[in-house]
Amino acid sequence: MEVGWHVAWIASLATISTAQGHRASFDLECPVRDLEIIEIDYDTRGVRGCGRQATYVEHRQDDGWTWLMNSDIRSKAAAQPVADGAAPRR
Repeated sequence: MEVGWHVAWIASLATISTAQGHRASFDLECPVRDLEIIEIDYDTRGVRGCGRQATYVEHRQDDGWTWLMNSDIRSKAAAQPVADGAAPRR
């Protein structure tokens, strides 16, 4: 296991990483300062801001790690929270 990226990943759990913040800011058309990050699981984060939200997964590339959007951009009004352990409604 590569210790360097793991330590950096743990340190960024409570904050939006630079790469994820800029990517989500562009995708959601929302300033980084207005984004909220939600840990979903080990390598998945939800990002909310400016009335929209999207899901991102951490992905390994040849030159390191990056965040990839793994959902459509949804308005927060259209999104419904899912209880722990419950399957999302479709």
